[in-house]
Amino acid sequence: MKKIVSLISMYSMVLYFSGTLQGQLTTVKIDKNITYQKIRGFGGFVCSPQFAYNHMSTAEIQNLWGTSSEGGYNIMRLYIPENSSNWSSVLATAQLAKSMGLTIFATPWTMPAAWKTNNHVNAVYTDTNGVQQIGYLKTENYQDYALYLNSFVTYLQNNGVSLIIFLFKMNRMRWLSTRDVSGRRLRWPHL
Repeated sequence: MKKIVSLISMYSMVLYFSGTLQGQLTTVKIDKNITYQKIRGFGGFVCSPQFAYNHMSTAEIQNLWGTSSEGGYNIMRLYIPENSSNWSSVLATAQLAKSMGLTIFATPWTMPAAWKTNNHVNAVYTDTNGVQQIGYLKTENYQDYALYLNSFVTYLQNNGVSLIIFLFKMNRMRWLSTRDVSGRRLRWPHL
């Protein structure tokens, strides 16, 4: 595994430097005895039942994740539903991941529609008049959303699953400007 990671890293650096220097001769010195960062594993998002389409069966998950699987993934990313009544749809997948010894992290895609300026679960949608509506988290709901996400983490913990990592936003990240309560401009992901 370390050999593969080293080769991939070396190949990536060669591609990077050859593309950025456009033909200039460059020497890259690699010391395999110096570690600058630790790669904890590989993984991906699991399409679990809350999507109601193409969700992965237990057998499909076990085919990709786990030490004896074909994929060899050891990190699983879960989706945080925008409605707490749907949290249970993630639980079985999270418990399966825990039983397989995987590193589990979760990311939200959106917040409840009522907390957004466009009152829609989609970040951007076109209304009936053909106008594109962009949804931002309303400033008065910042604390609500923070508590909501904390409650999701607590819900999983109360059901035997601890998240190793919690990332705020990873899916199609687009940053838009918004303002905080003092009127200062902030960079906030639109979800």
